[in-house]
Formats: sequence, structure tokens, C-alpha cells
Amino acid sequence: MFLYSEPGLYYTAYFIIPEATGRTIHHQYACVSCQQFETKGRLEKIPQPLADQLKALLGCEYAAPEVISLETGLEVESVLGEGLARLADGRYIAVNNCD
Repeated sequence: MFLYSEPGLYYTAYFIIPEATGRTIHHQYACVSCQQFETKGRLEKIPQPLADQLKALLGCEYAAPEVISLETGLEVESVLGEGLARLADGRYIAVNNCD
């Protein structure tokens, strides 16, 4: 499944939860360099107030992991680029970017 490309996959923000037996999930992020992310797993919608906050924090001028952690309470390990971050527990956050 292709986030933000296929019908029904346009929610504000998702947790991508890697699972070996899950479906293949694709996400294009970092609009300047157009990176491709792919993993097997499942999606979970992030509740709307937090999703809106994450969309702002992971936009074109994305925040540092420490800032996102402080603002949201999520333990962000790294930001891979606009629209994608990795949490310390192994999940990812995906938001729609300019592409």
C-alpha cells in the first residue's frame, strides 16, 4: 500500500508498526530528495490533535528529534526527513509531505 497515493490512505498522520507478516507499506518522504521508505507492517491512525501537531513538526522545516519529543511526549529516535520519523520503540511516524 502506498501512503498518500492510494484511495483511503490520506489520513493526517500514521504510526507505521513494522511486522514481518504485515503488508508492504510504501511512503515517499523528504520532498527535496524524494526518498522512498518501505517496510512490512501495519498502520495505526494517530489521534487528530497529535496528528496535526506532528504534521507541523515534520513539515518542510522539520524539527529536531528532541524538540518533537518535548512537544509531543513521543520518544523520537531520529527524523529521516520531511514526513518521516523513527520512534525509540521501533515504530515510525508518517505524515504527508509536499509531494
